[in-house]
Formats: sequence, structure tokens, C-alpha cells
Amino acid sequence: MKKLALMLGLLAFHLPFFAQVGIGTITPNSKSILELSSHTKGLLLPRMTGAERNMLTLYADDIGMTVFQTDLSSPPYSSSPKGFYTFDGTTWTPPISNGSTNGETLKWDGSKWAATSYLFNTGSAIGIGTNAPKTQLHINSGQAVTTRLQITNANTGALTNDGLVLGITLAGGDAHLIQQENKPLFFGTNMTERMRIDSSGNVGINKTNPSAKLDVNGNVKVNSLDVNGAANVASLNANGPVKIGVSGTSLTGIIRYAGMIDVPVMLSNEEYTYDVAIPNVVTTGTVQISPSESLSQMMVEYARVSAPGMVEIKFVNMSNLPNDPSAIMYYITVIQ
Repeated sequence: MKKLALMLGLLAFHLPFFAQVGIGTITPNSKSILELSSHTKGLLLPRMTGAERNMLTLYADDIGMTVFQTDLSSPPYSSSPKGFYTFDGTTWTPPISNGSTNGETLKWDGSKWAATSYLFNTGSAIGIGTNAPKTQLHINSGQAVTTRLQITNANTGALTNDGLVLGITLAGGDAHLIQQENKPLFFGTNMTERMRIDSSGNVGINKTNPSAKLDVNGNVKVNSLDVNGAANVASLNANGPVKIGVSGTSLTGIIRYAGMIDVPVMLSNEEYTYDVAIPNVVTTGTVQISPSESLSQMMVEYARVSAPGMVEIKFVNMSNLPNDPSAIMYYITVIQ
């Protein structure tokens, strides 16, 4: 019997040792040090309360220790839920799991989720940085800083100027929507582009290649338009005619002039013609004239463009006596 025992011992001593251990299987995975296999049983890791978990004295070399917390507890996480916790070398890290408590902490390894980031779900709304979301998605930085939502894809540019940004600035809470790429920003309805702002700041309405700060392809209705240009003059330039009125009368320009006119002494019923040089007026223009004061016993019989750059005004003394009109301002408008 002793010889048999000795032989068995020597035989066992010479048996090869394997690095894999299988429980419930005779072919453990070659890449696993331990494989458990069962269709009727599970694995139970150490179970303890949150208070018991926090009583453990752990150090950096204890990284990877995992336990299952059986209750809702406090430090280091407020209202920390039930579930698995892993020690990361500094603190206990809860997993991303299906929780049932509003305001549960979502934390990853520090590269995907910052240590102070929180995701809240009230059942009908999601809050990032707030536990009381007021809309279906509510983002709050929690600090007096610029808050932004950035949207990118694999084809957007450098990270410093990347994608589309929607946010609120620190100064005054101004809202902004910024295309950070050197590309246009589109707006549309019914799956169709209606307006765009190109990379140079030109705005096109119903136009994909705007060539001015506002380029409209279509009809425009304006109730009031105030434009201050050089010397407070608004200019309207067009390649084609500008039409005013229902019938569409074509105009090339409206020229205004103001000047002092001193009509000499006129005898009874006498006529007098006065010429005013006004640059750029043409003979097809329509002339309107308005004196700054009443013309006592005097009348403007007509005013016309007698030659390019020249307006002719004809005065008539309606009195039976000689008349010496005062020198006054005359305002002349030529529509052409």
C-alpha cells in the first residue's frame, strides 16, 4: 500500500501544470486564467453595504478590486446606487448601469466623462449639469462661463474651430449659433434650403451663392427702410430698370437740387426764363420745383430739362404792375 501511495505521489509530481483553470468546463479558454461555465448557476462576488465598502482601507496597488453594493449610500457619491463598484486606485468608481434614482452620477475613467459631470433623467427630460431640466434636453454649465453645445462629424476640421456651436456667452447671456468651419450655414424648411450665410458673411435668401451682404432672389416687401450712406444719402443701384407703381414705370435716377434764384424786376405780364445748371439731368426727365416762400403775383409757368445738365424755369408776372420778386431758395427735383 505504501509503495502504491509513493508511486501515485511520484506520478502526480511529474504531471504538467496548466495556467488555465476551468470550473464547469474541461476546456478553459487559453487566454483566461479562470473560466466559469454553468447554465444553472451564477457567480457571487463579495456583497456589502456602502458604509462597509467605505470602511475598507485601500491603496493604489489595490486597483481593480470589485464589490457589489447592496444599498443606497452616501460618501463619496451622494445617493450612490446599488451595483458593482471598482476601486480605481484612488476612489470607488460606479459603473454605467440602469439606475432608478433621479440624479445618479455617471462617471467613467476621466477621459470620457469629467469627474464633476452629471447626467440627470426625470423620466420625461434629461439634464446635463442640472437636476431640474426644464425641457426635454437642458444643458447647464453650473458656472459663470460660456456654455456651448458643439456638433461635429468625421469630416469637420481642426478641433480648435470645429463643427457647429450653439451656446450662450458669458457677457450678458447672449445666445449664438456659429458655424466654426470655413463653410456656409444653411437654414431651411420642408427639407429645402431657404437661406444661407456664406463663409464671408454674405446672406442669401433663395440664393446659394450670395454676392452681397444681403442677396435676395425673389420679391421683397418693406414697410420702412432707413439707409445712411455718404452724406446721409441712400443709393439704389441695379443692372436693370427700377420700377415704381402698378404699371411699372422705369426710372434711372432721381436728382435733387437746392439753390438761390433772384428773379429781376418784371414788368406787367412779363415773362422771364432762368437757367439752372444741374449735372447729370437728361432731357427726358420730369422736373418738379418748389419755392421756399410764396410767389406774390408771380407764377412758374413751367420747368423743364432744356439740355443735358440744364434745367429751364419760366416765370410770369401775373400783376398789372411791375414786380420785383425777392431772392429765395428753390428746390428742384428731376425724375428720369
